[in-house]
Amino acid sequence: MDPVHIISSASVFDPEKELQAWMQKVNCKKFSVVAILGAQSSGKSTLLNKLFGTRYAVMEASKGRYTCTEGIWLAKAQHTDVLIMDVEGTDSAKRGEAHAEFESKTTLFSLALSDIVIFNIHEKDIGLYNASSYTL
Repeated sequence: MDPVHIISSASVFDPEKELQAWMQKVNCKKFSVVAILGAQSSGKSTLLNKLFGTRYAVMEASKGRYTCTEGIWLAKAQHTDVLIMDVEGTDSAKRGEAHAEFESKTTLFSLALSDIVIFNIHEKDIGLYNASSYTL
């Protein structure tokens, strides 16, 4: 089943229509939630697709680096009642000065709803304050 966009890039959350209809389609009564956080273009969507059989859009190398996931998307893992949240990458140049506020909100939302949170960081960024997501 295709993912559903639960929070737009403009921070709009509208569960009344699309999310409720999507939840009925996936027929999850009891579920766990896994979220992923990390830098833009670090392979979060690709990792989720490989681990859970989701169908998140992934970046095409031929187009260069760009924001692929905007806001927060939700998908159901294949063969299990686990819901997977794909969160817009941190440190997005596209957001300019507003990036810190949006990152804080999406991170808090993810932490509040998730049973498991995956932090996807580059090995070279371990120990660095901003790059390793310490600020989140």
